[in-house]
Amino acid sequence: MVHIYTGDGKGKTTAAVGISLRAAAAGRKVLFFQFLKSDTSGERKVLCGIDNITVINIGREIPFLFDADEKTKAQIRELYKEKLEMIFSISGLYSVFVFDEAVSAIDAGVIDTSDVMRFSDFGELILTGRGDISELEDKADYITNMTKLKHPFDRGAGAREGIEY
Repeated sequence: MVHIYTGDGKGKTTAAVGISLRAAAAGRKVLFFQFLKSDTSGERKVLCGIDNITVINIGREIPFLFDADEKTKAQIRELYKEKLEMIFSISGLYSVFVFDEAVSAIDAGVIDTSDVMRFSDFGELILTGRGDISELEDKADYITNMTKLKHPFDRGAGAREGIEY
């Protein structure tokens, strides 16, 4: 089945991490890939040490895409295509695929919906991120919208290690 965790509230990645832990504990093999996040995201440190979970990253820092020019976006698009092809080549080894921030990457135009949806043929597919999900809605079995009611960012607070990243 296909899960989507979206919206402007906290908890999208946390929900995907929770499913990953539950699946790994049940003996399922999980592939966890993050788009648009640096290699320092806190959840990676823990996930890398858990049996049955493989964490793959892009191997470079990805800039904020709202600041990126078309040349940079094209380079990022190519990096993601290459990494997704590599993941596809080993997809038979996994039954759960988490593509964290994939919704945001689709919305930013650096991946296509079809780039990630093909993984649903191999098992559970979990997509997270903010952005337009209209292309994904009819393909999803679960859609959860995390709605922000209040957040410290609104009053200028920065991200805190171990809480927001």
